[in-house]
Amino acid sequence: MMETVLLCFIAMLLVYIVLLQKELQRLKEKVRQPLSESEQRALTEKVRELLRRGANVEAVKFVRQETGMGLLAAKQYVDQIGGDL
Repeated sequence: MMETVLLCFIAMLLVYIVLLQKELQRLKEKVRQPLSESEQRALTEKVRELLRRGANVEAVKFVRQETGMGLLAAKQYVDQIGGDL
């Protein structure tokens, strides 16, 4: 009886560890290194190109995808670049 309870407890701990590892991996992928100067220039140029075509939403999506920024930060970044045009 005690062995069964102990085995169930160990199994639950293993499942919990696997779930934590998956969450850790997801968070690692979300965190990105800062962009290099050349990557920053390329990002800015691509955003300008999208804005010239009137693709504002796509520009925000692109910034989020490339940088991992949140929605508000990406929107502000795009708006700042749009103000420079």
